[in-house]
Amino acid sequence: MLCYCLGLFKNARINGRMPVIKIFYTVGLLSLTCLSLLQAQERDLHAEHVIGGAKGEALGTISDSVDSQAQIRVEDAHAGHDMGESSEEELNSGISVEDPHAGHVMGGEQSDHGDHNMVLDSGGMVMNNNQQVLPQDCTEVVAEYNFEVYAGTEFASEYPGTIYAMSQHEYLVEPCSSVTIKFVNTDSIRHQWMIHGLPRYLYPGGMFHLEAAGGQSREGTFIVPSDDKTYLVHCDMAQHMEMGMKAQLKAGAGSGDLWSIPGVSRSFRPDNYLPKASRNYLLWALLVGVMLTIAFSCFWRR
Repeated sequence: MLCYCLGLFKNARINGRMPVIKIFYTVGLLSLTCLSLLQAQERDLHAEHVIGGAKGEALGTISDSVDSQAQIRVEDAHAGHDMGESSEEELNSGISVEDPHAGHVMGGEQSDHGDHNMVLDSGGMVMNNNQQVLPQDCTEVVAEYNFEVYAGTEFASEYPGTIYAMSQHEYLVEPCSSVTIKFVNTDSIRHQWMIHGLPRYLYPGGMFHLEAAGGQSREGTFIVPSDDKTYLVHCDMAQHMEMGMKAQLKAGAGSGDLWSIPGVSRSFRPDNYLPKASRNYLLWALLVGVMLTIAFSCFWRR
């Protein structure tokens, strides 16, 4: 089509003039070409968004199935153990599973969470909860923060290119402060709120971790050390961070912004999305082009 337009321009000059009808043809064909390319790109972006959403739901469903199978295996492994008079009561209420699971095989693999302070049940998990023990460089808790964080697909609509999101993607706290997170999952699949970089002598693995099944909520507390630092917060379910569930917690002045935090920082590889009003801009450009063509042709005839 572009070659045809160039051909019109090449053959349009007759006696040093350009007939108005051929100018209209050229402008119209170029406009149709731009509209076709715009619509094709919009369809591709929409298809990618839909496919990503379906993939995310499928991954979440698979992870829920794996979690259920692992829980069944754990219950079977404990069926013949003598764990004291209160063990059955603790298992049913989801009190602490740290000691019973310390040397057990979970889902065919050796559990690497035996040294974590973990509370686990069918509705979710709280790992490394700490309300009292201070980091070595803190003499007291200087402030207390309470955040209620919601997670789900409904919070991703304002961030193009994301499937999942949180209601809050940045948390500002003072060093040596106590941070309590209430994590509410509004989706039907599991989500997590996990923070990395905490001192390992106090938080095994250097992390604090909340996980909530679909429609469930979990709450826990941790205490940050005295240094100014930016901590990574994300959902550790497969591909959920890449799909938008990524945040940061800044203690004090922080240590800079992390990349690809929705609503906070630029993506490492920014997506190229056309403005929503691209079609209107193109139509206005076409109208202005036609008016300029008419004005030019009138001027040319004089």
